[in-house]
Amino acid sequence: MKIQIFSSFLLCVLFCFQTSSLKGKSEQQAELIAEPVRDSLSFFAGYPLVFYLPETRLGFAAAGVYTFRSQHSTGNSASNLQALLGYTLNKQLLIFTSYSIFRKENRHFFGGELGYYDYFYPFYGVGNETKLASEEDFFVKFPRLKSKYLIKNSYGFYLGPTLHLEDYNIFKTQPNGILDNQLVNGSNGSRLFGLGLSGLTDKRNVQFYPSKGYFIDASLLYYRVAYDSSNIDYFRFSLSYSHYLSIKENLIVAFNLFQEVVGENAPLQEKALYGGPKYARGYVIGRFRDNLQTVVQSELRFPLFWRLKGVAFLSVGNVGENVRDLKNNIKATYGAGLRVLLSKEEQLHIRIDYGRSREGGNFYVTIGEAF
Repeated sequence: MKIQIFSSFLLCVLFCFQTSSLKGKSEQQAELIAEPVRDSLSFFAGYPLVFYLPETRLGFAAAGVYTFRSQHSTGNSASNLQALLGYTLNKQLLIFTSYSIFRKENRHFFGGELGYYDYFYPFYGVGNETKLASEEDFFVKFPRLKSKYLIKNSYGFYLGPTLHLEDYNIFKTQPNGILDNQLVNGSNGSRLFGLGLSGLTDKRNVQFYPSKGYFIDASLLYYRVAYDSSNIDYFRFSLSYSHYLSIKENLIVAFNLFQEVVGENAPLQEKALYGGPKYARGYVIGRFRDNLQTVVQSELRFPLFWRLKGVAFLSVGNVGENVRDLKNNIKATYGAGLRVLLSKEEQLHIRIDYGRSREGGNFYVTIGEAF
C-alpha cells in the first residue's frame, strides 16, 4: 500500500492561482501561476489535488500556502502558513495546517502544526528487518497539536519551549495481528503530552530554495504517555542539519543529516519512522520504525525552462534499537522530481518527487523542499 498522495501535475498547473498584496494596498490576481509583484509583502497560492489508492478509492483535496512579511521584517525569513483539506470516497478525512511566523523584526518565532486525521496507516512491526509481506493496516482518528515559541539571542540562535499534544485513537486493526494482540506499546492508542526545548539557527541566503548557507533545527522533549490505565515516560531528541552549495550559476547541491533518538517506551506512532516525503523518499512512511534513526541525503537542483526546475536525489540511512543496529541492512533510496515556481520573490515551489527503493516507488506532491 502506498499512503503518499499521488496527484496530477497537470491539475496543479491548471488550477494554481495567486494573489499578491502590495505595500500600502491589496490586489488580487487570477492568473495562471501569476508573476508576483517584486515589492509585494505577501503571496498566496491555492490548488486542488486528485488522488487514487486502492484502499481509499478516489480522493480529493484542496491545499494552499500563504507567505508574508511584516513591514519591520529583517533578513531573509518570511512567515509561512500551509493548509490542506482532503476527503476520500471511503470517508477518510485529513485536515492540516502548519505555521512558521516571525514577529518583532524576526526576533520572535512561532511554529508548529494543528490537524485532525481520520485515516489509516500501514504497520510492519518494529525493527530494520521487517518484511513487506507482514503489512497490516490500522485505522486511527486523532487530533494533533505541535507548537513552539522561540526567541533569537545575540548570537543569532533561536531557543524556546515546545509543546506536543496528541490523542491517538486506534479503532480498527487486522484480526490476530501484532496490534490486535497488543504486542507493542500503543496498540490500543495513546494520549501523549510532550514538553521540552527547541532551537534553530538559519544562515541560508533564501528561506525556501537556498543556494548557500546552512540550517540547524533541534529539539529535546520529555513525554508522559497514557496507555489504557498506565502512564509511561520517555524522551525524544531530534536534529536536522542542512547545508547548501552553489557549484555554478543556478546549479545547487544540498545536503541533509537527520538524527532521531526516541525512548523505548514510546508508542508505535512516536517511534523513529523511516520513509516518507522528507526523509528516505521511496519508502512508505513508517515502513521501518525503531528507537534510533539516521538519514543522510543529498540533492542536485537545476533549472529547466519557464518556471520548471529539476531535482535528482539520493539518501542512505537506517533505524535500529541501538547504534550497532544502524550498521545492519542499510537502506538506500534515489529519485528525481520537478519544481513548479509559485513565487519568484520568495523562491517557493510546488514539489513533485518520485522516489525509488528496493521495494518499489512512491510519488510525493507538496509545497516546499524536503530540506
